[in-house]
Amino acid sequence: MFKIVGNTEGNEHAEVLHKLIKQFMPFSQEKLGFDKPVTIDLLSDPDNASNPLGKTAQYDPNMMKVTLFVDKRHVKDILRSLSHEMVHHTQNCQGKFDTGMDTGPGYAQDNEHLRNQEKQAYLLGNIHFRDWEDGIKMQQQENKQMRSKKLVNEIKRIEEDINLDEEYRLFEETLDEELQTLFEKEHEGCKCPKECPKHEKPKKVSKLKSEDAPVGGSLDEEYRLFEETLDEFLGAGMNPDETNENLDEQQDCPPGKTQTGTNSDGSPVCGNPDETSENWYKGGKDQLLFEELTRKWTKKR
Repeated sequence: MFKIVGNTEGNEHAEVLHKLIKQFMPFSQEKLGFDKPVTIDLLSDPDNASNPLGKTAQYDPNMMKVTLFVDKRHVKDILRSLSHEMVHHTQNCQGKFDTGMDTGPGYAQDNEHLRNQEKQAYLLGNIHFRDWEDGIKMQQQENKQMRSKKLVNEIKRIEEDINLDEEYRLFEETLDEELQTLFEKEHEGCKCPKECPKHEKPKKVSKLKSEDAPVGGSLDEEYRLFEETLDEFLGAGMNPDETNENLDEQQDCPPGKTQTGTNSDGSPVCGNPDETSENWYKGGKDQLLFEELTRKWTKKR
């Protein structure tokens, strides 16, 4: 029912203008009910554009053609002019324009019939354009809300698919396995008595929540318990006095001294009781264990 022709070089938004005209015309036909095709001529006229009171649009009832002047105009303003002229096209389709009527300057003031047609064009043209514009905006808002809802549902679905509690449980089990492997490797062939604190197996990290952590305990609390477990495994929590008692049968250190190591010839290395844990760390074992643990965790994760 419509055809777009003409030149839009004078408007930088020509592509958008074409697209919106194609969206508006079916709406206009539905509201106005015109039943004859119309030609929409997009005209670039720099001279007219330079005139502050130049033409914006016009309708030729004989040619059934709407002319829209597009130079340096806002797209919305051009569409409003189109809506006005489509009312005139509808009036023409209804036979309200006689071919002998003068539509020159002043027709809206001198001819009562044409003045009424102009009133109708201003009223219906503006209100129909407003209805169409608001409908477009409402549709855009609905689409935006639908996209937002779709995004929320997608995020929810992803969260349901990724069970974070299960991920954490698998991590704990992996950590337990690594600690146990390192414990067995460290004490392989060790001749210390079984009651030696070094032989106490590391507490399983996966049981810290249920055994030690308060209900609703924070991650900081869980991390603290993990540090304590690791310290026990590395020997940082050894009681020097208990160690001294347990190793009485093996050492020849003088009173007040504690065996902190063994020389290459098998003789004990003695030190002050409060240096036991420190000497253990200075032996470099904690660093080796840490590096081994880090290497394996990094590889698995």
